[in-house]
Amino acid sequence: MWNLSGGKDKLITALVFLTPILVCCVGPISYAAILEIRDPWIDSHMDQYLFLSSDTILETPYITGKIVIINPERKRVDPLHYKLSKELRAQAHEDVGTVVWLQREEKKVGAYLGGGSAYQHVWHVTVIDFKRGVITAKQEIRGSEPPDTVYCRSDSPCNASGDEPTSKVLEYLKSLPQK
Repeated sequence: MWNLSGGKDKLITALVFLTPILVCCVGPISYAAILEIRDPWIDSHMDQYLFLSSDTILETPYITGKIVIINPERKRVDPLHYKLSKELRAQAHEDVGTVVWLQREEKKVGAYLGGGSAYQHVWHVTVIDFKRGVITAKQEIRGSEPPDTVYCRSDSPCNASGDEPTSKVLEYLKSLPQK
């Protein structure tokens, strides 16, 4: 049995450390499958976090209270939630003032000679004032461009993508004024 007395932060750190080892040794494994995070306090309030009373976007972006980051398509906490600073990250339902919907997408932006596609990570960030149920901000944040050239070791075409915009999203959320 695993002793998780160190909390979620240690679990996330362990998973981040172990993921490259597992991918290297076990083969290609979906990041989402490895990091299928379930948090009981978030799961028990998921319907509330997915509710909007209005889809009108306010003119002045802001956050209020602490943040919970949700993947609305999967109806799960997004792993990026655990990368928020302790000052911004909600630890309990009572802390939540802002809900962020994070929708991840990979857009095809090109093709490689000999086959294969080039992708760029595009994350759609919707910031919601939880108490009011209104959108305070919406932003599309792109990761880096895919490499210009890829070298494959086999005869089959290979795909490539740039980096995810993880730090850009975290910086964007941090930059929003607190109300």
